[in-house]
Amino acid sequence: MGRTYTHPPIVEAVCEFRLSPETQWDLAIPGLLYETLRDRFPHRESRLLPELGIEQSQEGIRQEIRTSERILFFAEDRRMFIQVGPRLIAVNCLKPYPTWTQFKPIIAQTWQSLINTVVVKGIDRIGLRYINQINLA
Repeated sequence: MGRTYTHPPIVEAVCEFRLSPETQWDLAIPGLLYETLRDRFPHRESRLLPELGIEQSQEGIRQEIRTSERILFFAEDRRMFIQVGPRLIAVNCLKPYPTWTQFKPIIAQTWQSLINTVVVKGIDRIGLRYINQINLA
């Protein structure tokens, strides 16, 4: 069992899956995923998020700023939500972070919903991030 903090520093935990370009994706997928996850995540919203892309080649560095639409499915208390975008799904948990043993099954359920909806041809990246806030004063 891990240590329990009086004032836990975790303000957000994110588990993100980025699928390979070979994975077919269309505009119906977020709605299909919502139908499988709506019991736990009943509130749905759409957001445009800015993205910055940087590529380096022999010609130099190229920067590109674009927007990406994300569909968010929120839990009733809005402390946990799922982000769905083109070839991307992420599970976010805001503070208070429950525990890994409580967070992991939600990630597993989300992944299972995805693979039941989409034929995943490959994964480009899996990320697990913990964002901490440590007050020094």
